[in-house]
Amino acid sequence: MNTFDDFFKEPFANLLPAQSFRVDLYETDVAFIVEAELPGVTKDQIKVEPLGDGLRISIESKSYEEERNDKQKFYKQERSYSSTSRIIKLPYHFSMENVKGKYANGILEIKIPKDDRIQEDSSYLPID
Repeated sequence: MNTFDDFFKEPFANLLPAQSFRVDLYETDVAFIVEAELPGVTKDQIKVEPLGDGLRISIESKSYEEERNDKQKFYKQERSYSSTSRIIKLPYHFSMENVKGKYANGILEIKIPKDDRIQEDSSYLPID
């Protein structure tokens, strides 16, 4: 019965929307801190991209599995790919120059110093 259940569960798993990950954003006196929970992810699978007034955290996972039994003339190959991302908006534009990131125990922590605020040019002309 398990094989029957697995048959219907496996093929449709990729049709479901990718699960997102939990992100917390909090403020200290000197920085904004972004914490993302990424259990089971390696550092190489994480990309952090600046977006002016925010960040995009992306996770990409690829796997390849091969199983062979020459005695029973059995061969199986499986490949999978998944990706997900989150955009975190901040109240101002910032420079990536002094932004620090670290990943440990499934938690990505990004510190964005408040001193690195970039004053955005107004898109309107002031009228005298």
